[in-house]
Amino acid sequence: MLRLALRAALALPDAWLRIGPAPTNERGSTLDRDVHLTARLQERFLGEITKGDPPRARAGMRRSLGIVCARPLPVSTREERIAGVRCRRYGTRGDRLLVYLHGGGWVQGDLETHDSLCRRLAVEAEWDVLAVDYRLAPEHPFPAGLEDVLAVVRALRGGPRLALGGDSAGGNLTAAACVVLRDAGEPLPSLQLEIYPTVDQRRLDPSHRAFAHGFFLTAKDIDWFQGHYRIPDPLDVRVSPLLAPAAGLPPAIRSEEHTSELQSPC
Repeated sequence: MLRLALRAALALPDAWLRIGPAPTNERGSTLDRDVHLTARLQERFLGEITKGDPPRARAGMRRSLGIVCARPLPVSTREERIAGVRCRRYGTRGDRLLVYLHGGGWVQGDLETHDSLCRRLAVEAEWDVLAVDYRLAPEHPFPAGLEDVLAVVRALRGGPRLALGGDSAGGNLTAAACVVLRDAGEPLPSLQLEIYPTVDQRRLDPSHRAFAHGFFLTAKDIDWFQGHYRIPDPLDVRVSPLLAPAAGLPPAIRSEEHTSELQSPC
């Protein structure tokens, strides 16, 4: 019902919605109208994405993604535990596998929030997908989530061709894991898929000022996520992999935001 209501709202004229104009930043970038509407409706009916304690924020993320995500595509799935970490496998090709790490600022997200996306990746990319339910902060702060990812990747060696990917914090974990493996002289995934990754926790790029307010993911949100993750040093390449030398890393496909604080170089 809520999904139908959102679709109906997106079809209405702006004057009927009374949500105000989409914000424009100092660079002249204006937030997409449908994204602006979705964000305002989320704030009004579901609350801010980082409002309250982590369990409440996680529940809000599940509700909001349940409304905006497309209906799940039919794909064979199987629950697994790899290196003690809960995972979900999509597809039965067996020759190539994308290990996927969900976003959510290291605090939110799980196998359910990204189920629809993983199904679509399996169908449209024609790769099997393995979603990893890595540990979350603040119950398990840095580097617990990264350790889970590394354990899963190491356990999959000797199997099918391997790629590693994720969105937002999952993109951070993707890049960080590849840096750690490279520096240790260990085998690397064949490819990285990074969807608007956060790869520099210093937050010095002008995008952090330009998109600090009104563009869905705000400076206050990022403060909240970083505080729960308990980053010991923003210069540590395990949290800021952009600061590591690129030589010897797997090739990367990177999709970036252009109206949020996660605009390159993040």
